[in-house]
Amino acid sequence: LLLPLSYFEFNYFNTNFPDKTSFLPVFHGNEKVDQLDGNGNYALYHGDLTTSDNVKSVRFLISIFSELNFPFYIAGSKISSSLKKEISHYNNIHFEALGEDNLILDELLKNAQINILHSNQQSGTKLKVFNSLFKGRHCIVNKNITDDDKLLSLCYVAETKEEYIEAIKNCFNKDYILDQKRKDLLLDYSPIKLAEKLIDLLNQKL
Repeated sequence: LLLPLSYFEFNYFNTNFPDKTSFLPVFHGNEKVDQLDGNGNYALYHGDLTTSDNVKSVRFLISIFSELNFPFYIAGSKISSSLKKEISHYNNIHFEALGEDNLILDELLKNAQINILHSNQQSGTKLKVFNSLFKGRHCIVNKNITDDDKLLSLCYVAETKEEYIEAIKNCFNKDYILDQKRKDLLLDYSPIKLAEKLIDLLNQKL
């Protein structure tokens, strides 16, 4: 039994091993979609700031928010001195250090108006998109963040700098209301649903 976690991998394995391949989204630990009242106060990017892809994405986002007045928080457990110095040049851009638990990140997600995600590499669905959709408000991504069209339908999709700027302006000026579509769709990605699907798949192969 092959259980690829991305549609990119699924398409490959399903072509070569159609009888053995089933798609199973990644387990992410979020059990329910948070009901957030009102609007948030800033845009948020969170990620491992020691990886080259994330650092490149952060620099891309800094170049965007250097042209905007909206507050932008960059959250991670570690940061290089050069990146921290770059952030210090802008009054509206801030670094937030994360602890070993998720308490600080959860609070940042809860109070953000926008969760902004960006990647330069196509590698299926990043875990951070689930955190953003289950625990946050508006979500802006590029298509490298996920190859799952259902998840993309819940996000604002941008690729270029100009598209990100337009999406950011729209989201800061748009009240956030949790709609039923988001709740219903994300229910299919809950750990319980995924566990049930995994058990069914295993039973079919026994």
